[in-house]
Amino acid sequence: MTTLDARLADAAQIVAVNERGDAYERILDEAMSLHGDERRDALTAYVHAAVLDRTNLVGAGLIVARRSLAALCTRMREAHTRAPDGKDDAAYLSILEHILSSTGEQTVALDDELIDVRILAADLLEAQHRSRSDAHAFELNVRLLRLCLQCDALAEADLYHKRANALVHTVQRTEDQEALAPMLLVFRPSQAELYDRQLRFTDAALRFYELSTAPTLDDAQQTEMLNKAVAAALLAPISAQRSRLLAQLQRDPRTPTLPLGAALQHVAARRLVRAPLVAHIAAHLAPHQLVRAPGSDQNLLDAAMVEHNIDAASCVYNTITLDSLAALVGLPEPACEAIVAQMILQHRLPSTCFLDQMAHAVHFGPPDEPGAEEAPSEAPTAEAPAADDAPMTDADAVLRQGRDRRIGAALAYLSDAHAALQTAQEGYARV
Repeated sequence: MTTLDARLADAAQIVAVNERGDAYERILDEAMSLHGDERRDALTAYVHAAVLDRTNLVGAGLIVARRSLAALCTRMREAHTRAPDGKDDAAYLSILEHILSSTGEQTVALDDELIDVRILAADLLEAQHRSRSDAHAFELNVRLLRLCLQCDALAEADLYHKRANALVHTVQRTEDQEALAPMLLVFRPSQAELYDRQLRFTDAALRFYELSTAPTLDDAQQTEMLNKAVAAALLAPISAQRSRLLAQLQRDPRTPTLPLGAALQHVAARRLVRAPLVAHIAAHLAPHQLVRAPGSDQNLLDAAMVEHNIDAASCVYNTITLDSLAALVGLPEPACEAIVAQMILQHRLPSTCFLDQMAHAVHFGPPDEPGAEEAPSEAPTAEAPAADDAPMTDADAVLRQGRDRRIGAALAYLSDAHAALQTAQEGYARV
């Protein structure tokens, strides 16, 4: 038996509760003067003898237990205040948790003192959380983000990404950049990959392209990031930002050597993409980039290329019939009309674009804008016939026939409605 155990045993034999409490406090002061593991072991022995021993939990002995527990909380709080580095907080917290888990039936009897124990434990936990540096929290969240991506747990990955992203600017300002660089090399690709998995292809392409020019990556890694940037840019929705990104990638001297380099040049020039080129692009995409597009029967690549071809048609045609546009993009006419309408609503086509449902056509230019091959507006000459005498093209004939057909149908509907209204009024008059 050690000297401390002997003194605790002698204190337990004291009958007078006040003298017994004084003896325990003297032992507590000596235990607090120790360091490291010796202090932890001494305080654990003190708790078992002065607080948790049955002798001090029944009858008048309960006064000793309550006094000893209150003294322990006071000494721990004072020691925690004097040592802001918190090196002993973990040992104190372990002892307090042991007290809370061991009191059991005596919880009511020691209720006031246990409240102090819980408050002190909460303070120690908060101090431990504050003492954890932002760099450590950033590193922890980045590692969790990487693990979630490897397990395809996108919801959890998004949570840890938001936490890490909230800390990245702080740690870049306050931490040593050389020590932080390895973790940033994990965070940036993980962020780009998360955007790619979330189908945020524009954001992913921007992040991948930034990484492709990072001097901390070797040539092979830069080429890999550039290839991922091109793939994400091809899948990005039609927008001005996508056009700028495609132009930037097209100007990069490294892109012609990539597997998707030719496709990038074709798409950046806003040329129509045919089935063979679509198949070539699909062969170089990741599986998650070929899943079904939300709200569509097509995969992501096919849906992106349909929108691209509609945008490319706006560079060639001022006006085109819906059936011609549907044949151009390889979709049924109703599906093509729905996509055009959605792109107009989302302002992803020229501001002058509108659907003319009476004419069953799409106008990419303003309604009164002359076409590229229309007759000049000057007075007719012998060499140039007047506009009224100019021969009608097939497209004009189709548009005019469709317009006349729809106007006739509308007039017939109005006539039938008027006749039905008159019949109803005559019936009411008879009644």
